[in-house]
Amino acid sequence: NDLGVTALAGPAMLLAADRGLAGWRRALVCGLLVGVASSVKPPAIFMVGVPVAVLLLTTTPPRQIPAMLVAGIAAGMAACSPWLIRNWQACGNPVFPYASAVFGLVHWSSEQLARYSAAHHETAPLWNKLELLVRPPVSVAGGKPEQHRGFMHPQWALVFPLAVVAASLCLLDPRTRRWGWRLAIGFVGAILAWLFLTHIQSRFLIPLVLPASVLVAVSLAGLGRRQGRTGGIVSTLATILTLAAGTAFTVGIFARESGGTPGEDLVTSPGDRTGLRARAILDARFSAERIEYLMGPGVSPEGFCNLGLPPDSTVYLLGVSTPFYYQCRIIYHTTWDRSLLSEVRAQVGETAGPDALLAALRSKGITHVLVDFAELDRLQRSHYYDPRVTAQSVADLLFTRASVVRGWGPERAPMQVLFSLAPAKSGLAKAHGGQP
Repeated sequence: NDLGVTALAGPAMLLAADRGLAGWRRALVCGLLVGVASSVKPPAIFMVGVPVAVLLLTTTPPRQIPAMLVAGIAAGMAACSPWLIRNWQACGNPVFPYASAVFGLVHWSSEQLARYSAAHHETAPLWNKLELLVRPPVSVAGGKPEQHRGFMHPQWALVFPLAVVAASLCLLDPRTRRWGWRLAIGFVGAILAWLFLTHIQSRFLIPLVLPASVLVAVSLAGLGRRQGRTGGIVSTLATILTLAAGTAFTVGIFARESGGTPGEDLVTSPGDRTGLRARAILDARFSAERIEYLMGPGVSPEGFCNLGLPPDSTVYLLGVSTPFYYQCRIIYHTTWDRSLLSEVRAQVGETAGPDALLAALRSKGITHVLVDFAELDRLQRSHYYDPRVTAQSVADLLFTRASVVRGWGPERAPMQVLFSLAPAKSGLAKAHGGQP
């Protein structure tokens, strides 16, 4: 979604700088583009909105600014309205979970809101935030380097230092200054919003590649104009060098993805992941052949649940929040919502044993539990998930009382495991959903 935001930011910046259109017309289209970008990812409100607003405000005559503001804000709200209306209908708060002081907690508890708020706002002092922006990671936890938080992330390559140099050159040259200071202010304004309004992740800065790239391009163009033919040659060579360096960094990062096989998953379609492409083939096979296929390494957890469970099964997705891949009945919750397991524990009492917990889950019609232990562990380390539901507590509950149907990942430490809470009634279901 970061690249979706960046794709929308391009035409928005281009239109914002086009003085051939009236201010309100530019603002109308820019508001729509920024609104759609913000629907793709909310931080675009300021990561794209600030550079676009700076360009609009500094290229529009003062008498046109009131109409421009009205048109831009109205268009942005209209673009965001599907999400706002949906939230309002679902829970009575159009900006849920924000503005809880006005609209209330809705279905959340104060603990959930506190956990969400803490995870979406960086509380470090300003100096430490600025340091995170420009310094490489120094601490090591669990054998892995600390996560890159700012422009030192490898994905940025040389963009940030080139942008700083380019901005300086643009501001020094009278012929490029009029665009240089506008782009620089928009760039810095977006960084300030990133520092004060987000939980400071490097990916939020990705749309700033656009103003940075334009700054570099304007400075290179100015270099070509200053020194005549010699300057043109220097400018061309500098452009080629800049593109070559950026491409080398990009190819290097890509080549290391997925353990050195970056294109491995590109041929996998949703039909492969859900198992739906194998339906007709499996229905024509004998049961033993179907079981061999379903227990093979090429079947995903989603495919196994869709093709391998009885039709009356209900699967509780624990640590999994991708419901659209499943065709069987499922129960799930997102990272921030209340955990069903935690609710069941509260219902039966904190002192209740594991058998009582599993009986309570069965009473809700749950026949299977698909646990993503790797995701549970990641969410707990990020302090995102319900602190009462840990990978260890889930393992202690299910491995000792439930049957393991199959697992995915290393045999001794599987990443995902499908547990059965009740004996299967009559074996595997037909792949098309009929009776087994």
